[in-house]
Amino acid sequence: MVKNIEKYKNDGWGLSKKCFLDINNCLEDFIKPIIVEFGSGVSTEFFVDYLNDNNKDGKILSFDDSIEYASKIKDNKLILNIKNIVEFKDEDYDLMFLEKKYFNNKKIKRIEKPHTRQKNCFYDINDELPSNIDLVVIDGPHGNGRNISFLHLKDKLHVGSYIIIDDFNHYDFCEKFEYMFPNNQIIIKSMTGKINQWDNGGNYIIYKIIN
Repeated sequence: MVKNIEKYKNDGWGLSKKCFLDINNCLEDFIKPIIVEFGSGVSTEFFVDYLNDNNKDGKILSFDDSIEYASKIKDNKLILNIKNIVEFKDEDYDLMFLEKKYFNNKKIKRIEKPHTRQKNCFYDINDELPSNIDLVVIDGPHGNGRNISFLHLKDKLHVGSYIIIDDFNHYDFCEKFEYMFPNNQIIIKSMTGKINQWDNGGNYIIYKIIN
């Protein structure tokens, strides 16, 4: 357990207290957890503190597109990756999920400026994830393009891996995840809205790979 959970209290853009406590319980399954997060910030600090407060070895790979908003914490267990955002045409986005394969050659430079409803956008990564990920947090970037993370995670998870999707009800995140990873179990599903989100929980879901 981290020493002070209230340290990570935020204005609602970050994960809630309840979500952090649930993640803490998931991490107890692993001696040397390999953690990946899409969207850096207060959660990054939580993961670093969790490893250090519990005297655990492990590795955290954090991805974001903003130096301004990404975590500023420094630790030898953390690898922070600042990446550009790339975009996909609708037909290429749909085809990637039909074939369950990431098309690196189909990415294009983002046409629109960043906004909360941007479409088919994700971090510009390609085959950079370890093959033994224990826990993933999907909390960035904005828009439906978070689904693209599942294409990157294919063959990178194992039986027992946990996947946390924040604001899972904003787009078809659950449908896409369950299509890509049909052998799953819902561990936690929180839908408490945005009122007093820090204490009440907010909207997030935790899956576990079971086969």
